[in-house]
Amino acid sequence: MRDQGYNIKINCDIDNTGYCFGGNKDNCGTWMDKMGSSEYTKNKGVPATPRDGAPIELVAMQYSIITWLAALNKRGVIPNSGVKINRNGREMEVGFLEWATKMKNNFEKCFWVPVSKESDSKHDIISKLVNRRGIYKDVYKS
Repeated sequence: MRDQGYNIKINCDIDNTGYCFGGNKDNCGTWMDKMGSSEYTKNKGVPATPRDGAPIELVAMQYSIITWLAALNKRGVIPNSGVKINRNGREMEVGFLEWATKMKNNFEKCFWVPVSKESDSKHDIISKLVNRRGIYKDVYKS
């Protein structure tokens, strides 16, 4: 992998989707990704499946953990009902339940590629790049 593949930033879009984003085109971000290994085809060290953005399996794991933390808080196992974040020098709390709900409410809009073009406006897709419909994208905002 090139040096750029190791220099990644990860952020959370807590205001809109709640999803964590990261990686870059030079990085294989998850266990599902393949780094090219052929000198013959000149893809050695080049990700065949870069995962910049929000990979669907990481979003699912993030959602699972946040809902689990919300359940632990509800049962009194943990005292915290959310996390504190710093926004422009101001500390604020984001509740686990609120965060998980935001993620769930955005899932179809962000990952589903609708069957018909007429539904494209309800989903966050670039229609001209779609060559297969009725599927879930593996990455959002790549």
